[in-house]
Order: sequence, then structure tokens, then C-alpha cells
Amino acid sequence: MNQRYFVGIVPALLATGLAWLGCSSGDTSPAASTSGSTTGPIDATTFVAQFCTTLGQCCSSVGKMAAPDQCQAFYGAWVEHLMYEETAGGACLDAIKSASAAAGFCDAVMGDKPLAANADSACESVFKPSGNVQPGGDCMSSKDCASSSEGEIYCMSGIDNGMSVGKCQVVKPGKAGDTPCVGMKDGNATSFIGQDGVPPSVGYFCDRGQGSACDAATKTCVALAAIGSDCTWSEVCVVGAFCDFPSSKCAAKGMVGAACNGFGSCVDTAFCDMKTSTCSAELAAGAMCQSFIECASGNCMNGACVGDAQNGGVVEQLLCGG
Repeated sequence: MNQRYFVGIVPALLATGLAWLGCSSGDTSPAASTSGSTTGPIDATTFVAQFCTTLGQCCSSVGKMAAPDQCQAFYGAWVEHLMYEETAGGACLDAIKSASAAAGFCDAVMGDKPLAANADSACESVFKPSGNVQPGGDCMSSKDCASSSEGEIYCMSGIDNGMSVGKCQVVKPGKAGDTPCVGMKDGNATSFIGQDGVPPSVGYFCDRGQGSACDAATKTCVALAAIGSDCTWSEVCVVGAFCDFPSSKCAAKGMVGAACNGFGSCVDTAFCDMKTSTCSAELAAGAMCQSFIECASGNCMNGACVGDAQNGGVVEQLLCGG
């Protein structure tokens, strides 16, 4: 995995049980024995072991055994490249163990939903870049950059006189009007926008959940566009809407049975059947399919929809093995 992305994504993954991919499984929680609390700072080795053990108990929800050695090897390798904060590690474990006692914990771990707001905030500072290059300085990867109290730190790439350059950049939470925006957050997903020229020392992440999106043309955070407003891509439209390209207007996503004209034009539980130009309900595991967009799991393999427990999503493979 590219270090540039790992440094910024790890805090979110810690708070969501490494939820990159996947769909919800059974509404199952691990045993209450993991709900104890740590006492103050905790060393990196103990943190990784307890983190993997707590989340690994969710493997039973997909009919598998936990693979703690694999999980610990993955995190242990990255500990060598990042600065680990012992106090933050203890607080993160406390929050995750507390969240593990709640119904739906394993849905969040194996899916793409936050565990809890307190776990999200508690785990944000566990790992930080370990370098000493200040914002605006040259870098090869994010591990070269010094951590900052102002925001997340990345080694951003750009083009200067036809040559690729890397600069350390602090990325702050953005609101409408902030510029330059370098990416966008949408739930647990973070996307980056390409940067022209030399990356500036400060950039902004626009957050759809907070009502703003990154305008790729102006590199400015803009307020989400209401239904009927002009648009160039769906991410600038309010939640529940998409950019209808024939009209270049934000339009409400269609319910099952409604007319549609392409990917993203139906509600999240439906897909646009291009044979009938109608929104159809997503297909369950085992149903015949031609494309991943037809399946509720997002996985179409060998002509059939496959659930994460069968396909082995990233989270499942990391915690539970192949």
C-alpha cells in the first residue's frame, strides 16, 4: 500500500475496524470479555495485539476463525514507519472495547460504518508520520513529513515544469469557500483530487457529510448543490441526488421501478438496469449477474453475486485469513 494514502487512512480504519470494503453481516457482537479498559499509555506491540484480538472476534460472524498473527504482522510492519502515540493507543483501545459491547459492532468492523463517534475521535492520533520535513518541504513519501497539529499530513505530488515533485502538505478540514481543496471525504471514504503545479503547503479536505464538496475545476470547497442546480459530477449534489448529465442538473435518485439513465442514478439499494432503463433492486448473493453494480455486495464473480463472506473482502482477509 502506498505510504501516502496509508498515513491518512489508518486513523479512520482504526475507528471503523479497517472498513475499506464489504457489506453488513449478522448483527453480532464479540464476547463481553473484551470490554475491559486499558490503564493509561500502552506500548505499540501490546496495542497491535489487543486491537487485532478485539476486532478478530468478529470473524465468527462470517463463520471463520481469527488470524491474529496475520493482523499483527500487517500493523507491526507499519509501526516501523510511523510514529506511535502510546497515550492515544490506550485511549483508542478503551473506545473500541467499549464499542465492542454494543449490538452491531461486527457490522461496523466487517462493513463500512463507524464504530462510534468516540472511537472515531479517540483513534485519530494513534499513528502519525515520523519524519521531520515541514510543510512545503521536499518529500518522497509521507513518512518523510513531520506531524502537524493543524491537520493530516501527506507527501503530495504535482508537476513542475514537466517534472514530478513531492511536497509535504498539511490537509485541514474544509468548509465552503476554502481553497485549495485537494480531496473529499464521504463517510469513511477519502478521495484525492490531482494537483496542478507545485503542491502548496496547506490544502483542504471537503466533507460531503458536512455539506461541502471539492470543485475540481476551481479547487475550492463548495456547498452541495440542491436538486435542480447545475452540476458537473454527482459528488457536488446533495446526498440522495446525482448529476443527470443530459441536463447537467442535480436530480433525485430513482426508487425501484423509476426510470434511470446510468450508473448512480438510482437509490443506494438499487441499480440502473440499462436493458430496461429502470431502477431495479440490488441482487442478493447467489443471484445471476453481469456486473458488480447489480449486486448488493458489490461483487459479481463467475456470473453470480458473491457476498463478502464468500469473496473474502479486505477486512475479512486481514482479520480472519483467506
